[in-house]
Amino acid sequence: MSNLLTVVSVGVLFVFLWWANNNLDQFALRVMRTGAVYIVAAVAYNLVNGITGQFSLGPNGFMAIGGYAMALLMLPLEQKKFVWFLEPQMWPFNSFSLPGELFVVALIVGGLLGALGALIVGIPSFRLRGDYLAIATFGFGEIIFVLANNLIPLTNGPLGIKGIPEYADIYWCFGSAVVATLFVKNLVNSSYGRAMKGIREDEIAAEAMGVNIFRTKMQAFLVSGFFAAVAGGLLGALVTTVSPTLFTFMMTFNLLIIIVLGGLGSITGSVITAFGFAVAMELLRVMEAPINIGPIHLPGIAGMRMVIFSVLLIVLMIFWRRGLFGQWDFSWNWLLSKIGITSKAAEAISPVEQNGAPRPTATSVRAEAQEGGVLMSLQNLTIRFGGLVAVSDFSLDIKKGEIVGLIGPNGAGKTTIFNIITGQYTPDSGHVFFDGSDITGWRPDLIARAGIARTFQNIRLFGELSVLDNVLVSEHLGIKSSLLTAALGLPRYLSEEREARSRAMALLKLVGLADLYDVQAGALPYGQQRQLEIARALATHPKLLLLDEPAAGMNPEETKRLMTFIRELRDRFSLTIFLIEHHMEVVMGICERIRVLDYGVSIAEGTPKEIQTNPRVIAAYLGEEEG
Repeated sequence: MSNLLTVVSVGVLFVFLWWANNNLDQFALRVMRTGAVYIVAAVAYNLVNGITGQFSLGPNGFMAIGGYAMALLMLPLEQKKFVWFLEPQMWPFNSFSLPGELFVVALIVGGLLGALGALIVGIPSFRLRGDYLAIATFGFGEIIFVLANNLIPLTNGPLGIKGIPEYADIYWCFGSAVVATLFVKNLVNSSYGRAMKGIREDEIAAEAMGVNIFRTKMQAFLVSGFFAAVAGGLLGALVTTVSPTLFTFMMTFNLLIIIVLGGLGSITGSVITAFGFAVAMELLRVMEAPINIGPIHLPGIAGMRMVIFSVLLIVLMIFWRRGLFGQWDFSWNWLLSKIGITSKAAEAISPVEQNGAPRPTATSVRAEAQEGGVLMSLQNLTIRFGGLVAVSDFSLDIKKGEIVGLIGPNGAGKTTIFNIITGQYTPDSGHVFFDGSDITGWRPDLIARAGIARTFQNIRLFGELSVLDNVLVSEHLGIKSSLLTAALGLPRYLSEEREARSRAMALLKLVGLADLYDVQAGALPYGQQRQLEIARALATHPKLLLLDEPAAGMNPEETKRLMTFIRELRDRFSLTIFLIEHHMEVVMGICERIRVLDYGVSIAEGTPKEIQTNPRVIAAYLGEEEG
């Protein structure tokens, strides 16, 4: 139904464009075309800044690449001889030009060069966290501006390239806007888009769920660079001129106003505000012209339009910090539900077992543990933070199918050990062996793919995403289809998406959250957030599950249910469980072995009964009598 409505809507749009092209004056058509070009640039920019949460200041540089590429390929040979009169144009561009029928080729070539520029900037920038991307992209835009002014044989310097045929008619501009919007929207709604949103919400949690942070950021940046360059090519073919002044930082500032005004993360907001921005820019020209009010003469002030937009942006930040649309996006399902044609029924829940394997029995799991197969071996782990030794010479073997507890006073180093296991910290010495491999120093996403999942001491859900999407971020780990396949909505990806949703809903049913699948995760009560974190961890299909204080904040009745639930998880999914817990009833009730830490040093190990009577453990928790 949604695909059919999209096709019909695009058809209606182009019927309207045909009418407009035959009935509106050239000024109105030019404003419409400019708005369409802004749409292409804005949805591309929002993919990085709004969806992925990375602050880029370089779309003007990518647009310049696309604009110059289009001009060099499409400018007629006769015009090239006229334009390059100061210095000869460089080979091979002085020997050919493409016919108008191949305008799309020029746009695609420009887009690919824009993506290449994004790759060059992104490789060093995304290996670091913080504001490095903003600095690098701003510098990139300035470098392109300087090169455009000085590479005269290629760009004709400050004079620019004039006389470009006006290929960017209303159909090309709006056709490109439709393609860019649908491509980016499909991408955002796909598994790749959910991974990007996960990075925006919490990079550490996303990486722990198997998301490759560097690769996912680069994918968003490459797509953004491609469409930004396409927008630059369209703009050059619209104004029939490409020059350094067309792609200054003011272009980035305009796009920043558009995506912030529309809402960071809202493709719908970008489309509407981009077109509205183009219209408003023309309507506000009157503010820059001289005005006579009776005997009073007010001279025109150049740049007054941008002053008005800047004031509007300040007001928006004060009263509507999330923009006009926030992170909301239009969808046909939303519209149909509003008019009562469809209902928001829950997704179909299919009884798909993890990995498609038969459910093991509790007896078989315990038998596997008794066979003595070691799943994880921690050997002589030591880590220091400055002069503080957080963990000292810690060793532990965990067998398959075991439930092992790690206890100790606050600050003993328990969560630090979890962080070492999952790759968040690298030990100063020692090794982590898992399932026969030395995973010491591996990236967290690779460790998640190897079969280790975790929850966090302080809940780290993706608060702005729905309950279902939180689990689906973890399901991204198993998606085999490429980003292009997902963005185009091809059958292979759609099949994987249906299977992932089925598994995710089955896990939500397991933890009792299936009826809340479309609720924002940050709106859940504390106990349900804990349950969702466990479901999200299970969606990575782990062999070893690390639970960091799962009973924190629970009342006695909830604690009893949790104990039963943890045993069921071990038996249902053939899991090995390693947990940290301060709630002694939980630890003593479900753990088969317990290790005790004190100031980073292991002081005891044994069964629950042995730990309860161990003098060193009692002293660590209660202190020793003096004298």
